[in-house]
Amino acid sequence: MSEDPQPHATGLFPHPQARLIAAGDRDGVAGEDLARAVRRAAGRFGELPPGPVFCGMRNTPASVFCYLGGVGGSAAHRVA
Repeated sequence: MSEDPQPHATGLFPHPQARLIAAGDRDGVAGEDLARAVRRAAGRFGELPPGPVFCGMRNTPASVFCYLGGVGGSAAHRVA
């Protein structure tokens, strides 16, 4: 079995095999494109002062990238 039973153990966020599929977009976003979008969103959080972040979400890929950038925190910056 080639699947990683603990994807979080790789230390990468998002997992290298992760893929985001949006309605109407059959190809989705994956690999380096997904990692780059999450890193970009995480970088915006790094510009904020310490404290809680309240972020409303829409049902769009940009909102998902923002969410992943926030929950990934510094881990999102380690994605090569």
